[in-house]
Amino acid sequence: MSGRTTTRAARLRRLRHALGELRYGTYLLEKLRAPANETSYTSALLAFVAAARGAKGVKPDLEDGYRSLAVVVAAEESARTRRVVVMPEE
Repeated sequence: MSGRTTTRAARLRRLRHALGELRYGTYLLEKLRAPANETSYTSALLAFVAAARGAKGVKPDLEDGYRSLAVVVAAEESARTRRVVVMPEE
């Protein structure tokens, strides 16, 4: 009986989680249906088109990627050591 109770409890937890996610369902669907309503969509699209036409440099570049990776590595180290990791100023 204990195994059956555990299975039922797990199903109830999954159902509760799924029902909780429904609160955000409409919001997420609207974001997917109408990306043009997002503030950054138009500017990102214009930047992409300009870069594709060769009129503008491509961003992010290698340096931006390197900095982003450094932040991720520092965050992982901070989580692992439970200490503040100071990023070098460049």
